[in-house]
Parts: sequence; structure tokens; C-alpha cells
Amino acid sequence: MGSERWVTSRGWHVGWSVPLGALVFSVPFTAVIPVVTHLVLGDIYAPPPLALFLSVFAIAVMIRLGMLIFRPKPVEAATGAGAAPFLKRLSPRLGRDLVRLIVQDHYVEAHTPLGSELILMRFSDAVGELGGIEGFRTHRSHWVARAAIADVAREGGRVLVVTTDGTRVPVSRSYTPTLRAARVI
Repeated sequence: MGSERWVTSRGWHVGWSVPLGALVFSVPFTAVIPVVTHLVLGDIYAPPPLALFLSVFAIAVMIRLGMLIFRPKPVEAATGAGAAPFLKRLSPRLGRDLVRLIVQDHYVEAHTPLGSELILMRFSDAVGELGGIEGFRTHRSHWVARAAIADVAREGGRVLVVTTDGTRVPVSRSYTPTLRAARVI
């Protein structure tokens, strides 16, 4: 849903995506409906443009509300912590909102909004235990949760993913196609 992403990226409440999305939908359809009606039915009746726009807008608002209320839950929320065994390894003080993982020698450094912790395990095993948490390896020693990606930056010829905690995570050439396919970069 593009309007939701656009609205939340500006710091507005997601509820503003309903009238915004309905407005974006209503304007072109208000212009198209009289043309199609004329082609199919002839000159039977042409409602006033404002009345037609308000009708289309009201229907679009109801559709957008239905999409917002009844959409399926994201994978992370639907599966919970039980689907990601790695989260059980974290201290309770860190919560369960994983931002990123980094390799530190034989350890994996796990970062959440509440802090970080070193866990003794192989990086590939840690990534394998992430289960229902959607995210990406950006480098051989970095993994970032999709929900934690705030921006993409470029430094010289390098691509960096900027996380919600402000960290700039490198993106290696070998992982660039995967991130492009997912429309992250």
C-alpha cells in the first residue's frame, strides 16, 4: 500500500492514508466514469461532476477502510516470538524488536531499540533461526530487519542501508540484487 508508506514516512498517522488513497483513486475515476457511461449507455444521464466525485470518493474511502481494517497481519506479528528461535536467546531486557545482527569474531551481536548483546553462535545459524522475521543479509557479516530499514545512502561508490537506530550498514555487491528485487534499494 503506497499511500500508507508515503504517509508514515512523513511521520503522519497511518489513518491519513485512507482519505489520501481515496483521493488519489477518486480523481481519475471521476473523469473516466462519464466517458465510459457515455460510450456504453449514450446520453441517458450525466450527474453533476461534484456529486459524482463525492460518490466515488465515499466508495473509495469505504474500500480503503476495509483494506486497512481487514488486511492480513504482517508475518512478524502473526508468527510471534515462537516462530523465531533466535529471539529466545536474547535477554528479556532487550525486548523482541530485532533491528540488526553483526558478526563479532565468534559471536553475533544482536541489536534492538533497547540495546545490544553478544551471543556465542555462528552467524549463519543465527540468520537461520530468525524464522518469521522479515529481513535481509546486506553483507557477509550483517543482517537487517526489513522493518528497521529507514533509508538508503550512498558514500562514494558504496551503498549503505540506514537503520531506525541511525546505524549505516554496508551493502555488498553480492547482496545488492536481492535488496533490489525486494525494492529496498
